[in-house]
Amino acid sequence: MENYFNNKRILVTGGAGMIGRALIQRLLDADAQVICLDNFVSSNRHDFMKLQAGNRALTLVEQDVCDPFYVDVDIIFNLACPASPTHFLNEGLTSLRTSVLGCWNAISLSQKTSALLVQASTSEVYGDPLVHPQPEDYRGWVNSHGPRAAYDEGKRSTEAMLFHAKKEQGIDYRIARIFNTYGPGMRLDDGRAIANFVISALRGKDIVLYGDGTQ
Repeated sequence: MENYFNNKRILVTGGAGMIGRALIQRLLDADAQVICLDNFVSSNRHDFMKLQAGNRALTLVEQDVCDPFYVDVDIIFNLACPASPTHFLNEGLTSLRTSVLGCWNAISLSQKTSALLVQASTSEVYGDPLVHPQPEDYRGWVNSHGPRAAYDEGKRSTEAMLFHAKKEQGIDYRIARIFNTYGPGMRLDDGRAIANFVISALRGKDIVLYGDGTQ
């Protein structure tokens, strides 16, 4: 797999986020040429600059993914969208706009360059699932008017867009439904379960479980 990325030009939207930086590091280790597109609304500029320092194979394009973009690439990883509840619960329209327009622009670029498009989706496409664990053919239990709907429906829309883009335009794509993710460089105010548990433990506070605990 490492050889697959050798000398390929790869765009990573949202590449300054935690997952994006880890992905970019792996791509650089595989001798890829990487372009990161990010507006730093929910990512850490300082951590990205440390990654970029002295690395000629990594280029930054500071831009909102909602604005059209063009770079000549072989592969697109579309990761751009704030995934923290602190963002999509309070800025639902921005979250929806980022998911839908960001994917639209990535599809447009894929069509122009024939690049493989890898879309970051989420476990939230299953909504509040009635089946555990969720197989990929499970269609979920989604509330389009709920407090988390902006993120849920935004990502569901990207999957629908990609299905039709392949059918009508012939683009090549893959979808990764990413579940709760944690790791080095995670924001302390991320707001998701693992971050909340770890921060509470480090501060000697109670670890709060929402719901009845059976999850």
